Amino acid sequence: MYTRCPSCRAEISFEPPANMESLPDGYKHRIKCPSCGVTIGVKINKIDTTPATLVQQAPAYTQPQTNFEPVYANEEAAAVPQSKVKAKHSGIGRNVTMMIMSLIFIALSVVGYLVNADTIKNDLFGISWLDGITCWDILIQNADAFSLLFEGDVLGGILTIIPMILFTLAGINFIVALVSACGKKYGRAYNLIMSIVLAGLSVFMLFYPFVCFNTEGEGLLPYLRGIVEEKEFALFVSAGLGLLQLILGLCFCKSLKRKEKKVK
Repeated sequence: MYTRCPSCRAEISFEPPANMESLPDGYKHRIKCPSCGVTIGVKINKIDTTPATLVQQAPAYTQPQTNFEPVYANEEAAAVPQSKVKAKHSGIGRNVTMMIMSLIFIALSVVGYLVNADTIKNDLFGISWLDGITCWDILIQNADAFSLLFEGDVLGGILTIIPMILFTLAGINFIVALVSACGKKYGRAYNLIMSIVLAGLSVFMLFYPFVCFNTEGEGLLPYLRGIVEEKEFALFVSAGLGLLQLILGLCFCKSLKRKEKKVK
């Protein structure tokens, strides 16, 4: 054990008494300083021989992880860089639009067929001119009678079956648009060509009675005036739908290429 002399401040090394465990508390062991010879009393404290118990230490505090993003008062204070993501585009919307347009053409043709078959008694503003099913019915029931349309005048026969061609192409366009929508694809070239063809046929339907059934040599202006007077507005509807089909086909030529945009 060690102590320091209060007189000369020398460090003194000494052995504790052998019976220190039995000594009372506060007992002072007397030793003599080897440097200055002064006798001093050193208080001997008992050594605690009780085995130490393990005290469990609380774990160190850690900052909990949160998923909250900081909110900044202005854009300049934001330290997080803006990431770029790809805008997802598909042709579903365009295909659905083309399907609707095709269904309208098909519906007009079906209603026109029902009017010509006397299932619907009302003329419905001349919608019977848009009947594209009767020619199919003739072709299926009697192919020879259908071929008579082309005898002597092939061009005249083709013009006669324009409603049939319009109805058929509208049906094909509907099926293609449906399949394309399921595959999330949109064929720009195909739909543009089909839109031009359908638009041309639909606009031609406005002049279909004038071209195919004008046996009296009626002029164009009297013919158009007669359409208004006889309230055959379905022919104008057909032409309007054709122009709308063309506009949509041109608008949908825009590329569906995925473009990158910044997340705000």
